[in-house]
Amino acid sequence: MKKLLYLLAVLMLAVLLLPATAWAETASGASLDADARLQELRGETATDEELIKGTVSLLFDVKCDQLTGTGKEPFDYSNFWAPEADKKDGLQYFEDCIALRKGLLAKKDAYFYDTEEILTFQDVSVSGDRASVSFYEWFCYMDSRIPYNDIITDSGEGLDYRFELVKQDGVWYITAIDFDDWTTEPLKNGEMTVEEMLGAPGDEAEPEPVTPTIKSGSKTYTHHDSDGAVLWTATLSASFRYDGNTALCLSSSLSLEFSSGSYFEVTRHTTKLGNIATVSFTVGHRVLGITVSQTPYTLTLSCDRDGYLS
Repeated sequence: MKKLLYLLAVLMLAVLLLPATAWAETASGASLDADARLQELRGETATDEELIKGTVSLLFDVKCDQLTGTGKEPFDYSNFWAPEADKKDGLQYFEDCIALRKGLLAKKDAYFYDTEEILTFQDVSVSGDRASVSFYEWFCYMDSRIPYNDIITDSGEGLDYRFELVKQDGVWYITAIDFDDWTTEPLKNGEMTVEEMLGAPGDEAEPEPVTPTIKSGSKTYTHHDSDGAVLWTATLSASFRYDGNTALCLSSSLSLEFSSGSYFEVTRHTTKLGNIATVSFTVGHRVLGITVSQTPYTLTLSCDRDGYLS
């Protein structure tokens, strides 16, 4: 009986330890499963557009992984690139930008956390075994070097990208990447290497902290009748924070003023995404007390890294 109880105790202990062990292997190997995920994606039955978006999204998962400290070892991107691709077509530049950012963080014994990678696909064009995809990347994060309660811990940056791809043996590979990041122009132009931009350990002065600036603005739309009389006015108001490197929308609101009693608000919805404030609303129109139309409208207001509103 004692032997049976002992065996049961050992079995229960093993069961309790199994999830922790399995989790630890998954967590420590998180930066190493990208190739497996890529092969799994390529084996799926999906449309070309879905496979292209999936490939691009997984590549940016790797980028995020490399900058958060999860991916401690440099990643080999060759499975994403076409075998015959010329790495001068933006591929090496893409790798170097990640390596530079990772190196700068390492020099400060820092890392990003609470990261969020948002890709907004704008166009996917497929022609036979060739394709191109354009999208906007918004990468937001917290910086381990700055106290959590400081306003500038919540940071973000956005870039426009265009990828060229080729389909070989049913698999989509990336052949070229085009993007502009003014902070890494020496890399793109071949003027400096990653090592030169990083410099020798401790040879640079600690940069002066950048104080972010808060800026508010508004955008107004006025609806007129055929005689030019004002029927109603919509105003989107928003506040932003910018520091010369990035910009972030802090708040947004909508004000609707009706000069004619025959127009009325139906719905409204405000959003903040990166450095863009957006409001969507619907205005209804009554004639003799009967609603004859409900028309949707959208207003957007954005702020660039230098505080320019548009």
